[in-house]
Amino acid sequence: MLWRAILPAAFLLLCADDAASFRVLPSASFPKHAFSVRAGPPRARALGGLRMLDEAAVAKNMEAIAVGKSPAKAATKLFKALKKSSGAIAAGCEFKRTSDDTGPLSTSDAVDFRQFGMKVRRSKASVLLVDCSTAAGKTDCEEAVKEQQTAKGGFPGPVPVVRSGSISSVDEIAEAKALGVEGVLLCMSESAAEDMIAACGVLGMEAIVKVTSPDELDKAVAAGAKLVACDAALRQSVPTDIGTVALLDSRVEKPASLFAKPDDEDTAPTPQVIVAMTQLKDAKFNAIIAMDALQKAHVALDRTFTTFLLEQVASKQSGKFSKLTRTTALGGGNPLSSPDGILYEVQ
Repeated sequence: MLWRAILPAAFLLLCADDAASFRVLPSASFPKHAFSVRAGPPRARALGGLRMLDEAAVAKNMEAIAVGKSPAKAATKLFKALKKSSGAIAAGCEFKRTSDDTGPLSTSDAVDFRQFGMKVRRSKASVLLVDCSTAAGKTDCEEAVKEQQTAKGGFPGPVPVVRSGSISSVDEIAEAKALGVEGVLLCMSESAAEDMIAACGVLGMEAIVKVTSPDELDKAVAAGAKLVACDAALRQSVPTDIGTVALLDSRVEKPASLFAKPDDEDTAPTPQVIVAMTQLKDAKFNAIIAMDALQKAHVALDRTFTTFLLEQVASKQSGKFSKLTRTTALGGGNPLSSPDGILYEVQ
């Protein structure tokens, strides 16, 4: 039929603009670890093999939020991951770029993000937060989502990705859904907090709500929040059917100081971050997330520091510090190939 001849040509014309943005190269053209991204057209952000965060997807999510109809079955994946039925403490970490870091996350000269994603899974992480305060952070978030999806059907399986960073409107909730995350971290102190919690429910996402007072806690629970992040003092006021999350400040001291060999290992003081972690464990939080743990995915020290924290949270030896000499060596090793086997060339 005529339409069978016309459609392929029309498709090629529609894709012509995108084809100019990047080109797919055969695997033999670059080393296996090459995986870099060039800037996309102004109307969308090309993410090198990832979905494009286009305005149409965000607009569709905004329409759903306006209608306000929630799915028949509420999302519980994140809740189950952070409030384990076994009673074990769930561990999580946050990837947050430094303010001066605006380069591509993965390049031919840097470690592929997949290597870090696999380390996170093997460290028994229950959640991975990605700070989306910057455009680069949003790109990182979508890449993290795609990397975790490559673990479907394997063991360990995918880790839920949550959008962190400043968020103050339902528009950003709609954008988070377009990024592909399972949930968002938001503050109850924001004027639109209740609307954002409701928007998450409509879009099939879950909210981790930061509360700093009994009043904020009551408002968050009334708004439908099933996961709250609070301090140890407020922890005991949280209803038993609500998951409690502690946000650990992992940068109270420089990561390098943890790896420096002391003169006397037996008398060396326990690192401050481990002391703080132990206090949170003793407060009986359901989950502990190491905030700002990873700043540079291509730096071996940062990756090892992050997975070390995950292992310490998951350790059942509360109050005891596992010597860093038992952790994986800091060697970078050869990065893994890109998840989809497709390589992208920077023009």
